[in-house]
Amino acid sequence: MIFVLEDCPFRTEWFHKQGGLVWRDPWLFLEQLTDNQHIVTQIFLDHDLDWWEFNPYKAEITGLDVVKGMVLKNIRKDIEIIIHSMNPSGASAMNDHLMDNDFTNVKIV
Repeated sequence: MIFVLEDCPFRTEWFHKQGGLVWRDPWLFLEQLTDNQHIVTQIFLDHDLDWWEFNPYKAEITGLDVVKGMVLKNIRKDIEIIIHSMNPSGASAMNDHLMDNDFTNVKIV
């Protein structure tokens, strides 16, 4: 099963056509990934999610926050993770955090 975190409607539609399950909400994505990681074969992650929280101040939630959550939730480290962000520094930070926490199958495309 392919899990996708993406905010762009065009890419969301493309991933749906490829058979991926797509989430825009980073926290719902993380919750579903945690509950279903035993059947997940690939994860596609975006960095810039255009997701904001206001608690108590406005803060942007990014793909880096999601990978930090993946580490805290003990997501399986052998799942293939593909970072498909158009933000090079954000993608690199996500990759570094995953690799620093022993995720073994990570690519940036």
